[in-house]
Amino acid sequence: MLIEPKNEYIGSLTELWHKVFGDDEEYIKLFFKEAYYDCDCFAEISDSKIVSAFYLLKCIIKYDGKIYKGRYLYAAATLPEYRGKGLMAKLIKEAQDYIKANDIDFIALVPASDSLYDFYGRFGFKEAMHKYKYAVTNETATMRVYREITDSNEFCKIRGSAGGNMLIYNDVGNAYAFDCLRYYGSGVFYINDNAYYAEGEELFCPDGDTAVNFINNLCSESVIYLNCEIPGAEKVRNGMIYALDDKAEFKDIYMNLALD
Repeated sequence: MLIEPKNEYIGSLTELWHKVFGDDEEYIKLFFKEAYYDCDCFAEISDSKIVSAFYLLKCIIKYDGKIYKGRYLYAAATLPEYRGKGLMAKLIKEAQDYIKANDIDFIALVPASDSLYDFYGRFGFKEAMHKYKYAVTNETATMRVYREITDSNEFCKIRGSAGGNMLIYNDVGNAYAFDCLRYYGSGVFYINDNAYYAEGEELFCPDGDTAVNFINNLCSESVIYLNCEIPGAEKVRNGMIYALDDKAEFKDIYMNLALD
């Protein structure tokens, strides 16, 4: 059922999150401090505690010049002893009924494992999101000194400037994703007004030329993910979308900074 985000639920939801995902307490607190009161929470309560839940973060999709409003399904979890009872399936169907009743166009998600693509497919979710994977092998390049972005508002502004078909969280979700990056030590660096680099996570650029120029000067041996195609990059699947029947048939939506 849809539950109102109240303080009284935070303890039970935190316990569920920790038991299923194993994240430390301070990281979990980020969500309840920054995003919890701006999202929709669906939960199953049994034995006076929350045993299965997920959150719907507000987002949009820019697609073929139009804007579609939606929700991003995040942190789906069920306590091990309550699995196999259809609780998550029940909550997903309730969420689908909710968006139909509230003129919301879609639900998007990024499965936490390949096996979950089949699970979500049973509920009408279709593979529709991607990113580009590129292996950087520059060991001796001369890395320019880029200014680190420490203000989530600046990060949100750059991310929101993108053209093309793309899923974007609202400002609350973007700020939360930014703080998650920084919590785990990923610096985010300003390239220009339309581009940034998040260490180990994403190179976000307006075009391939900007991306190639940056990579050629990146001293690293690592894999990075991009929003634009460049020579040598591999397009990989990165999420699913459930869209209402009378809405767009979404294809090739860029998605990164996945909150799963």
